[in-house]
Amino acid sequence: MGYVTVPLPPSPPASWYPDPSNPAQLRYWDGTQWTAHTAPLQSTRSALPLGPGGRPYASFWRRLSGLLIDNIALAPVMVGLFALAFGKAVTAMIDGISSLPPDASQAEVQRRTEELLALFPSGQELLGFILITSAISLLYFGVCLHLWGCTLGGFLVGIRCVNEEGANPTWHQSFVRQAVVSGLSIASAIPLVGFLATVLTFVNYLSMLSNPRRQAWMDRAASTFVVRV
Repeated sequence: MGYVTVPLPPSPPASWYPDPSNPAQLRYWDGTQWTAHTAPLQSTRSALPLGPGGRPYASFWRRLSGLLIDNIALAPVMVGLFALAFGKAVTAMIDGISSLPPDASQAEVQRRTEELLALFPSGQELLGFILITSAISLLYFGVCLHLWGCTLGGFLVGIRCVNEEGANPTWHQSFVRQAVVSGLSIASAIPLVGFLATVLTFVNYLSMLSNPRRQAWMDRAASTFVVRV
């Protein structure tokens, strides 16, 4: 006599449900088990929307503040690289302008202008600089988000990047997320498409305002979320 295998019902999706141990409150189900996160039943409407792990999504302004802190933290590195790559050219241009006598003839001004323009970094040199700085940003955000779930800016403003399970993003998710921003940054240095890439960079961040789960394009590409700690 054979046995009939009855498939088990699917597990409920991650969300807030009545607490089996206390009907007066809700408890967060992560898709596989009950968590320690609870919320009063009467405040359910005000508590939502909540992200993975039962934490509220981070606001646009909190995320913008964290990004600003990260850019300030990276600024000394970027300025140092710029000085290393173009410091001599910039110094020569400043010296060339300051050494031009006030009564210089038009021909002398024209000649000096051409000399200074020749010192200006070429498009290829600027693109190379942007490639290097974009790679540094990619490493900074990718490594920090995977290992700690946040960057320095995120830590200071109290936000964290997580995946659908509420854990730190995987290596793949962390780098895909930042690759969207780095790709737009590199494209902004390319003639003709540079302006469009710059506009799309701003749209990427602003897009979280119209998303119910506060996901920017980079979050949706990597299936990540930014929540309050």
